[in-house]
Amino acid sequence: MVPRRLSLIAWLLASLLLAASAEAQNPVIRELQGLWKKSLEAYNAGRYAESEAFAKQSIARATAVFGPDHRATSRGYHNLARVYLRTGRFQEAETISRKALAIREKMVGPDSVPVAATLTQLGWLMIEQGRYPEAEPMLKRAVAIYEKVPTPESPWSLGLSLSNLGYYHMAIGQWQEAETILTRGVAVQEKATGAESVWTSRIVSRLALAKQQGGKTAEAEALFKRAIATLERLGNENAELGANLGRLAWLYVFQGRVVEAEPMFRRAIAAQEKGLGRDNSLTSFSLRGLGNLMTKTGRFAEAEAVLKEALAIDEKAHGPNHPQVGADLANLANLANQTNRLDEALAWGKRAVAIREAAFGQEHHLTLLSLNILGETYLKAGRLEEAETTVKRTAAGREKVLGPTHFFTAESWVLLGRIHLAQQRHAEALAAFQKASSIIDARSRSSAGFRAKQHSDEVGVGFRRFAHGWVVFAAWQLAKRDPARVKELMNEAFLAAQLSENTAASAALNQMAVRFGAGTGPLAELLRQGQDIANRWQDIDRQLTQSIGEQTVAVKSNAEERARARRELDRLSGELETLSRRIAKEFPEYASLAHVEPVSIKSAQEALSDHQALVAVLSNGPATTTFVVTRQEARWYRSTLTQAKLAEKVEKLRCGLEAEAWTEEKRRERCKELGLKLTSAELLPYDLAEAHKLYEDLFGPLQPMLNGKSLVIVPSGPLTSLPLHALLTEKPAEAFPADAMGYRRASWLAKSNAVTVLPSVQSIAALKLASARTKPSKSLIGIAAPDFQGTSTAPPPQSPATKRAVTQQFAAFFKGNRADLELLKSSLAPLPETKDEILAVARKVGAEEKDILLGPAATKASIKSLPLGDYRIVYFATHGLIAGEIEGLGEPALALTMPSSGDADEGLLTASDVAQLKLNADWVVLSACNTAAGNRPGAEALSGLARSFFYAGARSLLVSHWKVSSVAAVKLTTAAFDALAADTTIDKAEALRRSMIAMIEKDDVEMAHPSNWAPFVLVGDGAK
Repeated sequence: MVPRRLSLIAWLLASLLLAASAEAQNPVIRELQGLWKKSLEAYNAGRYAESEAFAKQSIARATAVFGPDHRATSRGYHNLARVYLRTGRFQEAETISRKALAIREKMVGPDSVPVAATLTQLGWLMIEQGRYPEAEPMLKRAVAIYEKVPTPESPWSLGLSLSNLGYYHMAIGQWQEAETILTRGVAVQEKATGAESVWTSRIVSRLALAKQQGGKTAEAEALFKRAIATLERLGNENAELGANLGRLAWLYVFQGRVVEAEPMFRRAIAAQEKGLGRDNSLTSFSLRGLGNLMTKTGRFAEAEAVLKEALAIDEKAHGPNHPQVGADLANLANLANQTNRLDEALAWGKRAVAIREAAFGQEHHLTLLSLNILGETYLKAGRLEEAETTVKRTAAGREKVLGPTHFFTAESWVLLGRIHLAQQRHAEALAAFQKASSIIDARSRSSAGFRAKQHSDEVGVGFRRFAHGWVVFAAWQLAKRDPARVKELMNEAFLAAQLSENTAASAALNQMAVRFGAGTGPLAELLRQGQDIANRWQDIDRQLTQSIGEQTVAVKSNAEERARARRELDRLSGELETLSRRIAKEFPEYASLAHVEPVSIKSAQEALSDHQALVAVLSNGPATTTFVVTRQEARWYRSTLTQAKLAEKVEKLRCGLEAEAWTEEKRRERCKELGLKLTSAELLPYDLAEAHKLYEDLFGPLQPMLNGKSLVIVPSGPLTSLPLHALLTEKPAEAFPADAMGYRRASWLAKSNAVTVLPSVQSIAALKLASARTKPSKSLIGIAAPDFQGTSTAPPPQSPATKRAVTQQFAAFFKGNRADLELLKSSLAPLPETKDEILAVARKVGAEEKDILLGPAATKASIKSLPLGDYRIVYFATHGLIAGEIEGLGEPALALTMPSSGDADEGLLTASDVAQLKLNADWVVLSACNTAAGNRPGAEALSGLARSFFYAGARSLLVSHWKVSSVAAVKLTTAAFDALAADTTIDKAEALRRSMIAMIEKDDVEMAHPSNWAPFVLVGDGAK
């Protein structure tokens, strides 16, 4: 027997269906259905004014025939509210939605599908207004109705309700819950309306947001692109497409991909303006992103105009105290602070703090972020007491909420240290900077040697250098006031300087860990374990940051959840430490590559020979610090040469060293801006006076320590782009000699000192260990003139001026993290002159013809198959791909013959590939252009290649700073080899010095110009 309750429900459903069937025959209902359909179609196409007109027409018609409280009228209200919500007219949307809800609950029942539809829409509206406690029960009730009531519309509508519920969890910072719900929502919606429907694209877009905020940026990017592709296929060049473009552009900004982000923001704004008008609150989202991007790239006037427009839109749409307005004010405060308009920065900053405190609470991440900016503004304004109070509050809040080892906490400690410096409280300043430095160092070690995911808000290389650099600065200031502590403080600064530079290699090491971990064997297995732990650590760290919310979060975070997250981070850190110790014990060579410990001055002295002087230069922010260490003593000197001024000096000197500085339009104009002019095609304008002044700036009172020493130099920042042997030790007779003879007579550092370059201070001891191995039996293996298909613009090969084509920024050849095969093939110019170069070198050293790989034989597979450990010299003459400005995008590489199809990586010998070679070479020659460093001042030293070659077994590298003529390359390299063979009492550094002097003093006088003899630097072990 059927229970009476179920019989009654069946009767009611049957009655409703009969009523609906009868109603459907009503011509007015059919007319209304046509209007509802037109309204929905116009809405989905982004024609919101048209959609609104059809909705209002349906309301008027239904009211006239059925009255204002009929369910047909409620359908029109629902459609009109949807348009109001999408176009940011929230108050009107709420009034009409609540009217529709009341009608539907009365006419159809509280648990009906129409009620669920309106609850779904109202929940979304509550989220947009930051009214989260009201949103949650509405959305959960809607999902429950759809899951309980089986109707043809339920799956379609359930997907939308799940979308809004996931959006709610995103808004309150529960990213994992949001991702789970939205993943289900996508699956439900795909089944109901298809994978490429506009409805599915909306949930896909929200899932992308959840992935992004959870740190899964690659997955987020793919999902945003999927949503955009769907809308483009549907022809929807409207506000909805604009919103997705804006979200993807924001993601690119967080990843540092500003070149890709800007056009996307502009297209987003155009699409939103077309669909909604310029003054809509949804358009302000993309305007805010564009303004932030412009601020990041120093276009402050443009940024201010855009950010002020966003502020005006949001104030009009939401009122003066909405969180979106707080975001606009925070952006303007940051811009004004950067441009030193301190009164405006304080006004905007205080208002941003007040709004965010009211909306989110005093301990919210965004509140603390605004407070930090406000504290910096107080510092700039000289209001030190207010600055100290504000930043101490920020530091305490971040320690409490995020923990004492979070990078945001480190940021506040750095700012507090700067305040103490301004207060002349130098000991407290040093303590604050050391605290920040230790946090950053610990975070770097948490995944060192493992390939952990890089989250968009993780502290960048620039800030890490900045923080460690402040330790150096504060130690110097304190040493001037406390002479008794000079040695102690100098050692503290020496250690911090190494930490500052060690950060630069982290991205390359992470990429290397991927390659090692993808292999087989015990090391690969341990690395994969470490990668899993490191990724988990960063996921939790990211969630901890987000647990106190994002822009729209009003719900207070759970203190116990945060404490639990910090405990889990501590546990995972312990696992990583245990794993690192095991790798260090079982695979010490890999550990020495991946975990670089700074060395003390005493340890450095013990590693030096009597004739050597270690020179470590740290260029960081407001000054440049030089350390000179010999076995007998150590001293340091801090000049007032700022990093910006140093970069300008290096750039000016490079204008006198590279012919391409005058053939490339942008660089030529820049050289002219620096006060240079090209008066002779044969004599580049190398400023001898500037070269001497830079020598004085770097070494000052330390110059006597260099006398008679072989210099082991560890450069940093802009100095990585300049060979220091091209500096002058004495003031020249004239800045720009009239002919090459003036350059011959100059007092080059190369005439008095042999010079070796190291990628790090720590390399000294490691390279000495490598020098003790058995010498190889064969002379040379050469790789040159790979098959490239680009257009060569070089002069004829027989010309002494023949140069290689320009080395490209590595990022330019990549799509995401994969090399673009076709772009590489079409861009890399042939290098026919390198065949003559390598053959000339081979003849000089007695190499066999079979040991020269040319053209199609110059492949990655060939190199990896050879017994490279049998050769004393490994010689590459090809293009170099140098790490670009996008941090962590890829590894540096040497370009080889490309495969005809398939994986372009098979045509690139990357730093990871190099590290897995087996070498035993006295010399590795990289006669590719710019393999020492990129052509922009401040490029990373050796672009990560040096450490990989050292790890593979090379004892020293001979690498070029700029495009080298083949004639000069042959003379320099072979003369160095000859000098070393002829005089067994000298070392490699001295052999290269003699080779340079011979070119300056005994060759054709034109060769005395440093563009010919100075490009090569010896990297690594300069001993025999």
